[in-house]
Amino acid sequence: PWLMKKKDLFVLFLLAVILFLIICLLPEQIPIHFNSAGKTDIVVNRFWLILGLPIPYSLYWKYFRSKSKRGH
Repeated sequence: PWLMKKKDLFVLFLLAVILFLIICLLPEQIPIHFNSAGKTDIVVNRFWLILGLPIPYSLYWKYFRSKSKRGH
């Protein structure tokens, strides 16, 4: 059981590092919403994208963890 916890933490850390490296390559300001005319409504600092980390980790959690850990 402890090995799986270590593996899960490692995957989370790896995803965070990859996401951080990608974010560092982006421009300082990122448009995240556009109105119906196609004009930018909301622009945020690139580091706000780190809040998206739970998305790939939740996919890992659902599809790539062992079936015994999912309760099946």
